[in-house]
Amino acid sequence: EHKVYTQGDDIRYLDWNVFAKTDRFHIKKFEDETNIRVEIVLDQSNSMNFASDTNKQTKFNYTISLVAALSYLSLKQGDAVGLSFFANGLNHRHPPRSSGSYLLELLTSLVNATTGDKTDIAESLNELGRQLKRKSVIIVLSDLFSSSQELMVATKNLVARGHDVAFMQILHPAEIEFPYDRPATFTSMEDDRELFIHPKILQKTYQKQLKKFLQETEKKIIASGARYQTVNTATEPSQTLRVFLNH
Repeated sequence: EHKVYTQGDDIRYLDWNVFAKTDRFHIKKFEDETNIRVEIVLDQSNSMNFASDTNKQTKFNYTISLVAALSYLSLKQGDAVGLSFFANGLNHRHPPRSSGSYLLELLTSLVNATTGDKTDIAESLNELGRQLKRKSVIIVLSDLFSSSQELMVATKNLVARGHDVAFMQILHPAEIEFPYDRPATFTSMEDDRELFIHPKILQKTYQKQLKKFLQETEKKIIASGARYQTVNTATEPSQTLRVFLNH
């Protein structure tokens, strides 16, 4: 492909054949400059395995559908796609490739993936950043329950290196609505904390605090130079992707 020459462009790549036809200077653009490198980063920590009695689809299974669709769409338009799994650090990484046959390898990895361990998203992104050699679109899919200041620093570092970073915060409807109405013991999915409560007493306070948490997370991520989208797993994946791709 070509682009019109602007001051500062390397004159070694001037296309004189195009100049002869158009009387304007154009610079050759090579495939490495025109195709996007997409790095998809998937949270497989224990909290992503959350589901409820009324909606048994886990956050992780829903997110796998999103990742599969994003991989397919990216490869179809000729972009190179990489896929990383993380929990308490990067667990496995498929380096980016643009071959259409690569989709089968990615889908096989997604089908066989399971959840486990605690979350350390900041260290996972730092580790990924150390491995990336070229500017990429980095899409992070996680419930972001560990959205610490360290995460914001890691995000700023990726953005400063020229990466386009986007977060999709995955939430189950039961986590948003807190629809429980009987006394019960609530157990953390990533450590040994337990709390016996009557949900009806705390429902409004819980919803208020969650809303505050989501607003603060969005504000911090945007301030870090990244994009942000909240995802409710009750939403059809196609609609979620439509919003994300138009954002």
